[in-house]
Amino acid sequence: MLNVIKTILQQNYFQYKDGFFQPKKGIGMGSPISGTTAEIYLQYVEAIHIKQWWETGEICYYKRYVDDILIIYNNHKIKNSTIEQIINTIDKNLEFKMTPENNNTINYLDLTLHRNSNNIELSIYRKPTSTDTIIHYKSNHPHEYKMAAFKFFINRMTTLPITKE
Repeated sequence: MLNVIKTILQQNYFQYKDGFFQPKKGIGMGSPISGTTAEIYLQYVEAIHIKQWWETGEICYYKRYVDDILIIYNNHKIKNSTIEQIINTIDKNLEFKMTPENNNTINYLDLTLHRNSNNIELSIYRKPTSTDTIIHYKSNHPHEYKMAAFKFFINRMTTLPITKE
């Protein structure tokens, strides 16, 4: 298995405009194996570096979706600046940027989480660049692709404790 991965990494080329290039580090975006390789590496980083914070209670909650991470930490044991500094020393080729909560609110993926004294309220978050565009029903895409967005919205509506608005 390692020989297969090594061969893939050594034969890693991408095209940009009129030229072909080979990255010095990592895998070019769009490569069929890039997502899998990134996931394997991030799980390794979590097992080696994040796990110890979890075990000491410095981090109370850790959830990652692809490259978006939500961390709830004990600010009596560790500061967000310390977390950011240590994470950014793990690998010189990776840069983590922290977005601290503002007025007890933070956006994660497509949700806004607002922390009250005894619970967390959820609402839908849309990035300023969001177009709310979905695949048009009459487009030439597979039917499953067209229905996926609607199924996602319905599932989110029925499973997340958000307000009717």
